[in-house]
Amino acid sequence: MLLLSSFFTHPRGIVDSVLAYGTYFARGVGVNTVHVHPWYFYFACLRCEAIIAVLAGVGLMASAAPRFLKIYTVVMVLIYCAIPYKVPWNVLSFWHGAILLAGVGTVWLAQQMPKPMAVALAGIAVAQLGWQARAYSFQCPSCSGNPWVYAHTGTDVFIIMKQVEALAAADPQGRAMPIQVFTRENLWPLPWYLRRYNHVRWWNGVSDTAPLASVILATPDMEPALVHRMYQVPPPGQREMYVNMFDREMDLRPRVEVRGYVAKSLWDELP
Repeated sequence: MLLLSSFFTHPRGIVDSVLAYGTYFARGVGVNTVHVHPWYFYFACLRCEAIIAVLAGVGLMASAAPRFLKIYTVVMVLIYCAIPYKVPWNVLSFWHGAILLAGVGTVWLAQQMPKPMAVALAGIAVAQLGWQARAYSFQCPSCSGNPWVYAHTGTDVFIIMKQVEALAAADPQGRAMPIQVFTRENLWPLPWYLRRYNHVRWWNGVSDTAPLASVILATPDMEPALVHRMYQVPPPGQREMYVNMFDREMDLRPRVEVRGYVAKSLWDELP
């Protein structure tokens, strides 16, 4: 209480330390969050690690497994499947228990079969999981087919920035080139990658009166308002033509597309 109130200079801090849990309870039941998924969401993420689930099932039936470990794992699975709020990393809350049960199940199976067969079974399990870990960690860390790819940045951000760099090199102002970003959602880490540019402006809506920059990044929901601003608001003869910056869909991260528009006068300066 002494620390939460900053040595009693802010008594409200003690109350806030309790009220803060309301935010997490609300999020847990699916209020004000986009991370609401069906009960089987975690099993879909774990589909390529099903061998652990199978061995854990064997461990549940084995008498050698501690009763606490069995109850703990089953209860945790039920609780996390019942909570509407789900994100992939929450699987660690119960999966470590399943891994321990899988170890018990492996030992029990090894005791029931010939030693060469037990060694082969363990070898197959280790090889499959090792291959899976290597593929997800190094070969396809941001592919949409990777079930653990959820909210982190994909490799398209490098293509986006490479194109921005090329446009800045063609613009007489260089990195002082005006850039506008139109979005209503979090486009992190674009602010980090655009930190070297001096005139980046972030907008949560399109103004009919504010001038448009020669380089525009926007989420798809902003496109209708942008098209209206580009080609319907200016009078004939004062409309700047814009072209698409990219020749394919660019995803900052899964399900977050970024589109780019460049004034044709600047586009024509590209080598």
